Amino acid sequence: DQYLAELQSEGSHESQGWFTIDPVRAQELLQKLKLPNPLALGCCLVSFACASNATRIWCDRNDEHYTVRFDGLGLTSEQMQGCSSALLIAARSADVHRMQQLALAMQAARDLGMDVFEYIPEQMDSQIGLPVHQFRLGYSRPALARTPHWGQKIHAVIRQRCEWAQAPIYLDSERIGIASSTVQLVKVHVSEEQKGMH
Repeated sequence: DQYLAELQSEGSHESQGWFTIDPVRAQELLQKLKLPNPLALGCCLVSFACASNATRIWCDRNDEHYTVRFDGLGLTSEQMQGCSSALLIAARSADVHRMQQLALAMQAARDLGMDVFEYIPEQMDSQIGLPVHQFRLGYSRPALARTPHWGQKIHAVIRQRCEWAQAPIYLDSERIGIASSTVQLVKVHVSEEQKGMH
C-alpha cells in the first residue's frame, strides 16, 4: 500500500482497479529470483537487519538451528506473510529492499530443505540485556539437514561477504567485520614548508 501511495503521488490518476497474480507464473518467477548459493541466506538476514536500523547483529548456530538476533525495526505478521511478493517489484524504497532480503532468505531456506523458519518479535534478551528480534531457522531434526556443517558454512559466507556491514556482527560471540579491527586515525600536521618540498 505504501509503495502504491508513493507511486500515486508522483503522477496523475488515470484509472484504478483490481488485478490478480497467477500463482503458477509467480512461482516460476520466484524460482528464477533465488540465491545462487543458498548458504548466503545469512547474508540476506544480515542485510535485512541492517535495513531495519540494527545497531548490533548476533548470529549463533547449533546442530538444529541457526539464529539471527538484532535490535531495530521489527516485522508485522502481514509483512512476514507478504514478503515474497516484494521480489516481483523493483526496490524503490528501503522497505521493499528489506522485504526482498527476507524473501530471498526464506527461499534459500526452502532450497536447503529447512523446515523451520520462525520470526520471534522483540523480546528482552537476557544474555545482552537488550530487546531484540530473532529469526530462528533450521531443521526440526538434525537428520533432515542435506548439507553437512551447514551452520558453519553460513557463518563462513557471512564472514566473507558481510565485512562492511553497517552494524557490528557477532558470529558465536566473535565480533567480525571492519568494526572489529582496531583502526587508529592519526592526525598529521603538515607545515607550509613541508608542503613545498613535494
